[in-house]
Amino acid sequence: SLTSKFQSQKEQTNDQDLLNLGENVMAYGIALVSLEQFNEALECFRFSNNIFQAKYGSDHLRIAETLHHTGNVLEKLGDTSPSSDQLHEALELLTEALRIRKLHLVDSHPDIEETLLCLGKVHHRRGNIRYALDFFCAAVTARDSRLGRKSLRMNDAESFLQVGLLQQEAGEFRHALNSFEECLRIRRHIVKEDDS
Repeated sequence: SLTSKFQSQKEQTNDQDLLNLGENVMAYGIALVSLEQFNEALECFRFSNNIFQAKYGSDHLRIAETLHHTGNVLEKLGDTSPSSDQLHEALELLTEALRIRKLHLVDSHPDIEETLLCLGKVHHRRGNIRYALDFFCAAVTARDSRLGRKSLRMNDAESFLQVGLLQQEAGEFRHALNSFEECLRIRRHIVKEDDS
């Protein structure tokens, strides 16, 4: 397994280079996520987190990053093999990542937005529509306060579409209609700019 290979490397690494090993293993995990090799990526993130916990303690931003990546991978693994245990762990890790990030970053920081979106996905997968909606709306609010509505991207339209779908699922049809209209307005604005 990867973990045993990493452990072997760790035993041969001096204390000063241990953080570099953790960074390299985490970078490898991120690459594996892009290749959709989620089980292997999970091993990388867990291994890196152990190194970072020992070196930094529990409230460091690097810990939040590894917790976020681990929770994100667990959510993705739930797509291929639905397990409430994986989703429950993803929820715990992402909640802790959000707590740590909020200690160090402003609410509009992209890392907080990213964790809010992941929490929304996990809650949606678990059937907690109300919580999912709250997290997606908080992510949209974070993006709006950081970028405003001047620098619209297709991701902004997609966020409003997701919020609208959740509102529709929750029976909030008037709010859903407003979200769908905002999604359409953003898409029209972007297409109009592209045509210019």
